[in-house]
Amino acid sequence: MRSELENTLLALLALHPYASGYELHRVIEESTRYNLMASFSQIYPALRKLHEQGLVDYDLEPIKNRPGKKLYALTALGRTALQEWLASPVDYSRGFQAFDLRMSFSPLMGKDALLNLVDSAIDELEMELSNPRGASGRDPVSFGFVDEAAVDMGRLEFAWKSVAVHFRESRAARLAWLREFREGVEGHF
Repeated sequence: MRSELENTLLALLALHPYASGYELHRVIEESTRYNLMASFSQIYPALRKLHEQGLVDYDLEPIKNRPGKKLYALTALGRTALQEWLASPVDYSRGFQAFDLRMSFSPLMGKDALLNLVDSAIDELEMELSNPRGASGRDPVSFGFVDEAAVDMGRLEFAWKSVAVHFRESRAARLAWLREFREGVEGHF
């Protein structure tokens, strides 16, 4: 199973063929860093692994008095692996970060894969919003980490409720946007 970084590199190479590891790092920093961060020490081993699996290949660009620069591109097998990842289910156990990352590459998806992705997010949000106490359905004390004697419970309750209201409103706004986006996909893909 490939990591999110490896899948992201495949997607970035679909958008930026013949990119170096340095260029891929720059693209991550400028585009997907809110959903996935990666250092050079993570990118180069991931590229090596993708190459060993036959998912990417590279050409060496000669550089005077230095080793050549590797310019990576997807192989046919890499394009297939990318489409499989884009069409695979999203794990919402840690929120919407994986969904947001996948949406970064929505132009690479087929219509059915994109609609399935959007529908899964709509279902997840509808489920969260159907719970009147929020996504967890719990208050801060029930988590077991609040020492009621050491904390001003009035402040805690105020802050908790305020955050919960913001959370629900942001989820409702995301749900409205996804429904609108879904309609747009029907007309543009």
